[in-house]
Amino acid sequence: MDSEAEEEEKINAELEEAMKSEARVSKKKRKKEFKEKRRQKKKLEYNMVIQDDVADIQQDRSLFSIQNAIEKASKPQYSDSEESLCVDEEETLEGKDDILSILPVANEVNDDPNAKVKRWFTNDIFNNIESEEEDEELDRITSTILEKDENNDEGGGENCLQPVENTVEDFSAKQSDEINWSDLSEEEKEIETENELKNSQKKKKSLDPEGLALAQMWIHSTKTRRNLIDAGFNRFVNNDSNLPDWFAEDEKKHYHPNLPITKEAVEEFKRRQREINARPIKKVAEAKARKRRKALKRMEKAKKKVEGILENDGLTEVEKRKELKRIYKQSKQAPKKEVTYVVAKKGLVGKRIRRPQGVTGRYKMVDPRMKKDFRRLKNNSKRRKRR
Repeated sequence: MDSEAEEEEKINAELEEAMKSEARVSKKKRKKEFKEKRRQKKKLEYNMVIQDDVADIQQDRSLFSIQNAIEKASKPQYSDSEESLCVDEEETLEGKDDILSILPVANEVNDDPNAKVKRWFTNDIFNNIESEEEDEELDRITSTILEKDENNDEGGGENCLQPVENTVEDFSAKQSDEINWSDLSEEEKEIETENELKNSQKKKKSLDPEGLALAQMWIHSTKTRRNLIDAGFNRFVNNDSNLPDWFAEDEKKHYHPNLPITKEAVEEFKRRQREINARPIKKVAEAKARKRRKALKRMEKAKKKVEGILENDGLTEVEKRKELKRIYKQSKQAPKKEVTYVVAKKGLVGKRIRRPQGVTGRYKMVDPRMKKDFRRLKNNSKRRKRR
């Protein structure tokens, strides 16, 4: 009995282990599919692939694993020629030994995907790359700042060196803020990539009527598009920096090329924008819809009352007509909500006031001072009349 119980426990343990391994494999497969979809979506955003194009099928890593190479090397190869039968056994064994020697490294890479990357960057050729890139970046920043300071006549030599130090500090801070991907888990990597995709999305630019008219010409004719590109290189194009604000504003008004667009096209786009701006906002439209819905409900109630009055034989025609006028007049106007005024008492000052007893509907707490003032005014008017 004990042996049967042990065998049953062993079978159950093996089943659980198999289910866990299957779940791990399926989870890994889902994660791989999700990663591929995200990569495809990013390519579509940057117009790197066509919308309806077939995605590249990624081959499984196990298809080209080391184990397949070992099995292929261990299998005997036969040939009809006599020369192939006299293959040097030492060369075959050496090839097999080479494969077996790199097998632990390959298994380690399969277990940890980041190990392959780390091992690759530990080569001697990558020792001085980071410092070289930093030096190039610093040289580029320094040269750009020096060029800007040469254009600025007011800046001195001492002030010219100060921004360089600031930019160096900013660059070092930027280097320290970079994400160390090797220390992050899979979920954190997915979150970081999603955040980068959100930040990299291009913001939509709203065009003015002149820009819309120019864009309409751009998309309708290849010849016009070519002419517009050629016309973009003109005497008005300059990239002057450090200009006064008043001069830059004056240049925008008086120093610009005449666009090859018609007045009719610009007026058409202006009219469309006016129509869009004249539309009510969402809250106003919802309020009007609620008002119409309440009016329809009041009319339905009025119709039911009218039917009851018309069926009543105890009323004359004149009385029925008066009742109908009164009902329809009430249905057109929304009933006013009556507000009950409750005078605040002395002991309730500064406390949270509850609904007074016997008061239903809307109510408002008022100060008793106003009540006393009205009473005093009434008494004064009565005294004047007596005199």
